[in-house]
Amino acid sequence: MNQGPYHLIPIGILLTLFYLLSLLAVRMKLLAAPDHRKFWNSLLLVFFFAAALLGLFLALRVNYRWNIPWIDRVMQWHVDTGIGLAFVAFFHFLWNVGYYTQLFRRKKTSPRPPALTPFLVMESRQVIFLFILLGFISMVSQLVLLREFVKTYHGNELIIGIFLAIWMILTSLGAWAGSRYRTRIPKNKLLSGIVILSAVPLLVYLLLIIITRLVLLPGYEPGMFTASFHIVFLIIFFTLISGFLFAYLSRAVKKQKVDAGFYMLDSLGSLAGGGVFGLILVFFMDNIQVLAFLFLITGAVTTLALGYPHRVPGRILLIASGA
Repeated sequence: MNQGPYHLIPIGILLTLFYLLSLLAVRMKLLAAPDHRKFWNSLLLVFFFAAALLGLFLALRVNYRWNIPWIDRVMQWHVDTGIGLAFVAFFHFLWNVGYYTQLFRRKKTSPRPPALTPFLVMESRQVIFLFILLGFISMVSQLVLLREFVKTYHGNELIIGIFLAIWMILTSLGAWAGSRYRTRIPKNKLLSGIVILSAVPLLVYLLLIIITRLVLLPGYEPGMFTASFHIVFLIIFFTLISGFLFAYLSRAVKKQKVDAGFYMLDSLGSLAGGGVFGLILVFFMDNIQVLAFLFLITGAVTTLALGYPHRVPGRILLIASGA
């Protein structure tokens, strides 16, 4: 039988025999069981890194068309180390088969920790400004970044749909985390998180410029997978924080006598953000100016309405940085 360029059978037989001999040495107490596992775990790590690094090297060679005479030898090493990795991983699976079977068994549900009780005491006016500001930041950021993604990736309806779908999925994941998080976060850290949230779109905008200049070739239209990956990578930080803050604050803020409805306030903020952007800002500012204006508005509201930071110099610095 023709062996072919890769050594599947020799590597498999050699590793299997070596593994059986090591098991025999453990049974005969010539080798300690912990040392046996350490050796095979180390061998698993060696095969993993070798296969991964060689695969990365091959990917770089294909993507950037490196002309390397000995690339066929690298391919053979990559496949052979992958064969070794597969056999050693199978041995590792045999050791832990009980652990993997337990994953599919029903476990007794442990009692859930107590739910987060509202602890943030804020005036009704501050609560209104807080949730309206969250909706305003989210909507303006979404509209500006959507415009930038459409321009960067020569977008059409498909790119718009992918962007909005990813945005909603990631925001819902952040909201899910915020609804289950039970540790009390101090008020000043929550407000600083809102300020950071308003600055994140500026960073995303700069990263999009870098991608346009250094990653995407002129005239090249990236595929759906590439565009989706870039969208997830660039907006994941903003969307997760946005969803987390809304869900967490909805549970942490103590309701006053008049409950305006946190979701309604957030929706009003989104409506205001969409109206201000679509009717005013889009005609007088470019995208980077809109994002700077958003940071300025956030600094002004958190300083004047929410009392953050507590010290006056910090408030002046926050507003000045936005201006």
